[in-house]
Amino acid sequence: EWMKIAAAARVVEIEHLRMANSVPICLVTSWFPADRFARIAKVYAHTASLTKAFARLGVRSVRRKLTRITCRLAKAQERDVLELPDGAVVVVVEALHTDAAGEPIASSIASFSAARVEFILET
Repeated sequence: EWMKIAAAARVVEIEHLRMANSVPICLVTSWFPADRFARIAKVYAHTASLTKAFARLGVRSVRRKLTRITCRLAKAQERDVLELPDGAVVVVVEALHTDAAGEPIASSIASFSAARVEFILET
């Protein structure tokens, strides 16, 4: 819905783990419209950066249009990947990214270990 594409539309999914000092910090799953970004997984594998991957695919400006931050108990996969104990809490950040024209180009869900991060939001 956020991406403004049909429910049956093809998307490219990338899942990656962010580390800090060899400690798993964040598990991210991102989705991209396949009709526009069919090669993004391959380009991302070479650049290790979504910003650089977007630039190589012709998107020079990426803007975050929407962010939703919630907390919940970690799911089994998150506990395994983030090396968390049972009962651990994750901070979940859902985001929608657009290009300079305001067209949705990616949505993502990131799960952070609540015990390992702090968010500071400025306006």
